[in-house]
Amino acid sequence: MALTCRAIGLLAMMVLLSARATLAAPPPAAPARLAPMLLQLLDEYDRGGESALRSFSSARRIELRPSAQGALLPVILEPSAGKSTRDIDARAIEALGGRVDAVSESFVRVLVRPTDARRLGELNDVRVVRTPTMATAVTGFGSIVSESVALTNASVLQQSFTGAGVKAAVVDLGFQGLSNVISAGELPANTIGVDFTGTGLESTTPHGVAVSEELLDMAPGVQLYCLKIGDEVDLQNAAAYLRTNGITIANHSVAWVLGSYYDDTGPINSIINSSHDTDGVFWSVAAGNAAQMHWRGAWSDPDQDGRLNFTPNQNTLSLGLYDGTITVFLNWNQYGNSLTNLDLYVLDGTGAVAASSTNPQNGPQDPSEAVSFSYDASLAPYTVEVVWVSGPTSGLDVTLFSFDNTFSPGTASSSVMDPADAHGAVAVGAIPEASYAQANPPLEAYSSQGPTTDGRIKPDLCAPDGTSTYTYGTLGSYGTSFSAPIAAGAAALWQQQFGVVPPSNMLSVLDNLARPVGTPIPNSQCGYGEVIAWHGSVACGAGSELIVVLPALLWLRRRRERPPHGRTSQAPERSSRKA
Repeated sequence: MALTCRAIGLLAMMVLLSARATLAAPPPAAPARLAPMLLQLLDEYDRGGESALRSFSSARRIELRPSAQGALLPVILEPSAGKSTRDIDARAIEALGGRVDAVSESFVRVLVRPTDARRLGELNDVRVVRTPTMATAVTGFGSIVSESVALTNASVLQQSFTGAGVKAAVVDLGFQGLSNVISAGELPANTIGVDFTGTGLESTTPHGVAVSEELLDMAPGVQLYCLKIGDEVDLQNAAAYLRTNGITIANHSVAWVLGSYYDDTGPINSIINSSHDTDGVFWSVAAGNAAQMHWRGAWSDPDQDGRLNFTPNQNTLSLGLYDGTITVFLNWNQYGNSLTNLDLYVLDGTGAVAASSTNPQNGPQDPSEAVSFSYDASLAPYTVEVVWVSGPTSGLDVTLFSFDNTFSPGTASSSVMDPADAHGAVAVGAIPEASYAQANPPLEAYSSQGPTTDGRIKPDLCAPDGTSTYTYGTLGSYGTSFSAPIAAGAAALWQQQFGVVPPSNMLSVLDNLARPVGTPIPNSQCGYGEVIAWHGSVACGAGSELIVVLPALLWLRRRRERPPHGRTSQAPERSSRKA
């Protein structure tokens, strides 16, 4: 069945339209500080007023804020090299018509009227003024229990461990309906919610609630935190919140594009990696649902017509339709020094240009282009062209993603986005719940695959999807969004047993318990295999297999439990699983 026909929850795909830090010497002139994507948006406003602004922003998943003066536009400020966000003067921002809305370690979010937005380019100590990230919808605890609990044998482990005493956070784009789900008994009453966006915790999407349900079904004893984010400012502040509150397990069923070349670099990956490396947070991340919405390859133009060939005889990419929107994102491997200038075009069935993105790339700009517009059936079919404008093509590697459309031809390999490609993220792919018990089950056709563009194996693990939640109904939670919290929940169960350990050690636990899928192990389709929380061959109390698999962690646990003066410790109290 087609992906859209299965009520895919919301693997939130985020687009980071940012400029990366460069080594430019003098600060750029004011116009150069305004990123091309922001200028596109302001040009739309100049041509069509606030209605055009709303249409353009909606297509790019930018949430405008209401005010008495009309719609306010959120923009992101990045400090100049050698400066911090503390050096950016809030009074200077107000003098130019803006208002600081949120600040993180690396970013400042400002709300500004579109008529004043260009003036922000006059700010000192600011490297770039750009649009924020953009989100799009892609897709137990209580009486409705996810099928994943039985499929991963977590139901057996829950007879001894429920995640009690463990703090776990779901970092997501929205928690619409959270109060109702708590009232229904599907999430605990002591759930802690924090809104970093200023738009309301229970708004935008119910996605985070369904993800939370999956995690709590796996580990019903954890202290749950629901942290709502909307862009990179919020994500960095959420990571700081984890550190401050001692939260060491986090789920992030969100994918971001255009922030890097999917190679463990860029601002989003940096936030996750720092939280993992420095703060010891185990991040379980959705691998993505983009295996059929992705193309990657080396620049090829055998007919020398200045257009990228997607196959030896085809220089157009055909688009399939999902939900009435066309979205295409292009980037290439020149972050930090974009010497090659490429343009992106979408053509309709008559051959006319339906949309284009022609931002300049001549050094400091990000090597990226993006288009998004409403589908018109009378003008279908739509095709994509990538056109060379200037610069070298030797060694040029090109990637295209979509939020809403399949590609033909497409490329399943290397279809993981940020932060699934980060070394600090445990990327989790999806296997249909109906096939999970098979000896060598198939991956979901849409589940993103590795390797990363720098050659590392991802995803790390796979877990079921198509499972049941109160939010999305019986067998209605499709997408890797709902596979990731299965790994997070399994980690929470084992954290109760071992205490807080480095996230790399916890990943080793899950890797060793995983049921292999495919060859070799690990591989770029399913990593080390299916998440299995407990091996049925392990006799309760015998521990023979665990001694082989986890000797270091068992030693740590026994050392913690060893009583002083040779006294014998009591066996840990066994908790019963909620029916």
